[in-house]
Amino acid sequence: MKKWVGIPLRLLLSGGALLALAAVVLSLIYPPVETLGLYLLLAVESAMFIFLCFLHAKVVLPIRAVGDGMDMLRSQDYATTLAPVGQPDADRVVELYNALMHRLKKERLKLEERDNFLSLVMEVTPIGFVVLDYDMRIVSVNPAARRLLELPDDYSPTHRPLSELSAKMPFKLEDLSEGESRTWRLPTAQVRRITRMRFFDRSFSRLFFSIESLTEEVRSAEKEAYEKLIRLIAHEVNNSTAGIIGVLNTIGDAADDTPPAIESDTLEAIAVCRDRCMAMNRFITRFAEVVKLPEPTLSDVDLVPLCERCLTLMQPMAVTAAVELRMQKGQAPCRVRCDNEQIEQVVINMLRNAIESFAPVDEAQARKTRVVSISLDRRSLIVEDNGAPISQEVATRLFTPFFSTKPNGQGIGLVVIREVLLHHGWAFSLATDSDGWTRFRCSWS
Repeated sequence: MKKWVGIPLRLLLSGGALLALAAVVLSLIYPPVETLGLYLLLAVESAMFIFLCFLHAKVVLPIRAVGDGMDMLRSQDYATTLAPVGQPDADRVVELYNALMHRLKKERLKLEERDNFLSLVMEVTPIGFVVLDYDMRIVSVNPAARRLLELPDDYSPTHRPLSELSAKMPFKLEDLSEGESRTWRLPTAQVRRITRMRFFDRSFSRLFFSIESLTEEVRSAEKEAYEKLIRLIAHEVNNSTAGIIGVLNTIGDAADDTPPAIESDTLEAIAVCRDRCMAMNRFITRFAEVVKLPEPTLSDVDLVPLCERCLTLMQPMAVTAAVELRMQKGQAPCRVRCDNEQIEQVVINMLRNAIESFAPVDEAQARKTRVVSISLDRRSLIVEDNGAPISQEVATRLFTPFFSTKPNGQGIGLVVIREVLLHHGWAFSLATDSDGWTRFRCSWS
């Protein structure tokens, strides 16, 4: 769209018509002698009119063209261009202005397309982004960040303090330096990583945080590492103990020809060594179970009798620890597609961990009811206890291979539970709630 700023044709026609009309009127009114002077005056006026038209074309119209261009720039109208005015210098200005408008229009369109693309990427990317203003307040949170930080859908980030997000992590975001990344584990065994970075907005530096889910990457790396370690340890231990047991058996056979006193001491030492070797074999076998965990064989299982069998099995351990076992169930059966043996092992491990969370009984704790309870419904299984709560430091390391807070713990129980539940596609979490009870939740669709 072009905007005309040249001399309107009707203006020139109107001026010429007025001069011709003035000449006719003067010739009729005044005698011919005096008409010559009037004609001279009319000629001067005509010359002045022509000069003014020239001045208008050479000066006024270029200035008006510049003014119109400024008005369009002020209104950010980049789609309208100026038409040439017929004056070379002014036309060069018009040409430069039109070229500038064309370039600005292309740049504006490119920025709009880039902003639209960036907005689309921010909506669908699995990486979360939290953008801050110059006062370190939250101004933008994309959907992935809402999901990874478990924020409600109606969460409004406008000028929220950064401390709201720090409350969801085991560290303060304000303590992160630029470019620094930190990871943490959730009660659901998921792993998150957050990184503090910086970008420039209209030449001003602003901060933002990127949040990623590293659950599968960390789990795969951990599994590959502990599989190699367990295979190496199992190979060395089994080979060593097999040789040691063979030597001990040989010594035991040879001890039959020794005197009774020597035979008694020798046989006792052999028995102790043999028992220790067998214990070592059992020890390494438990680690090997994590590596050799088979794929689940799914069948229609009623969890009610399964949990009852687990409670019966763990009852002696609970009595020793002065813990009361309870079960809360509905009237209807709780039938689920799962591997009966693997889920039974999971429930046993959950009950054992809950019972072992209680400290040895003393007089102060003797007055407190120590309870481990199983709750069942059609969509979830919960094992809860009122034993020692899980500290924040321990919570960040749950489900980590070989990590245990127990004096004789091996750190593989929760790893086995995690692998079984992940193979079944069940969601799970382990945390101490605000009421002081620690709950291991499992749910299925």
